[in-house]
Amino acid sequence: MKPMLIIIAFPVLILSGSCSDEITSEFNARNLRCEYMTEALVVKSVPRFSWEAVSELNNQYQTAWQIIVSDDIKETENGKGNIWNSGKNTGDETFNIKWNNLRLQSFKKYYWKVRIWDREGKVSDWSKTANFITGSLGENDWRAEWIGDQPEPPLEYPLLYKHIGYLSSYTDNINEEKWIQIDLGKTEDIDKIILYPSYNNIRKINDYYFPLAYRIEISNDGNKWETSIEKDPEAIPEGKPVELMLNKTRGRYVRFVATKLKQYDHRNYDYEDQGDPTKLFAFSLAEMEVLNGQKIVSSGCKVSYKDALIKVDREDGYDPDMLTDGITDTPSYPKMRSIPPSPLLRKVTILKEKPAEALAYVTALGVYELSLNGQLAGRNVRCR
Repeated sequence: MKPMLIIIAFPVLILSGSCSDEITSEFNARNLRCEYMTEALVVKSVPRFSWEAVSELNNQYQTAWQIIVSDDIKETENGKGNIWNSGKNTGDETFNIKWNNLRLQSFKKYYWKVRIWDREGKVSDWSKTANFITGSLGENDWRAEWIGDQPEPPLEYPLLYKHIGYLSSYTDNINEEKWIQIDLGKTEDIDKIILYPSYNNIRKINDYYFPLAYRIEISNDGNKWETSIEKDPEAIPEGKPVELMLNKTRGRYVRFVATKLKQYDHRNYDYEDQGDPTKLFAFSLAEMEVLNGQKIVSSGCKVSYKDALIKVDREDGYDPDMLTDGITDTPSYPKMRSIPPSPLLRKVTILKEKPAEALAYVTALGVYELSLNGQLAGRNVRCR
């Protein structure tokens, strides 16, 4: 008789999400939240999950947790996570738990729930199913069209001051010398220098910080200087250009030195000294022209200085380069145009068929409200 091999097969039932740990009904996860909301609209690819561990017993705490996420509510109800099944994770964390490998799609609804283990290693029942909806997770996912109004014309003062010129740093010493220097690029014959006083077009002050005394120095190499003009003016310029005549003078560098400074009972704010009110003396010029005959040889030339109050944005202050930019006047302060009110826009969309379920995704550059059949959707005005 031939030997016989008898194989007996025993059916094995494998339950997804099953757990061999003892189940307890006295320890549960409640108040599930995604991104701090019970029904969340998620606009990030890695959302954060939170819950509360609740026990009917004293001195109980969580020792492990498991989250499942599905895009089908039936899958979630059956304890299956076809999008994410974290498996059992040791830890007492219940707040802002995330999984970086979770891959979600834009404009989709997901269902999730959690179960937790107590200090004896007993596992709770699955929590109630919660859900969240994703918004646009990528730039190419948003296909809606903007609605809008014609833009307002730009305000007509791109440069508030347009041209002011140079202003030195402030000092508390009336006799501290402040200087600016122009490099003509090469040696030139110089027979005239024209000074244009600054004008404060906000306070409407002529000869703004024009020095009470000054001198003009000329140099060929920038090291050895000769004084060509020294002035202690008896009359103020009254907003008019000051013409200084030179006799048979040659040089490459022209330096204006303020030897006696002017002060006011106000001053500009300077980040270097934080607007120190004890320092009120300064020196300013709008433009300085160096002439050879009728030719202005200083236009666009490099300007250097002892010190300066410089604003990064020319719309908000002074710049030494303005001394040779060819603009010799400072216009009146422009009239401010009132900002128009924000436009109110309305867009009506009519669905062709009655949906069983629908999601509306809306955003705006400003404040907006969404109404469905004339009823405001939600209690709050939404802002982006």
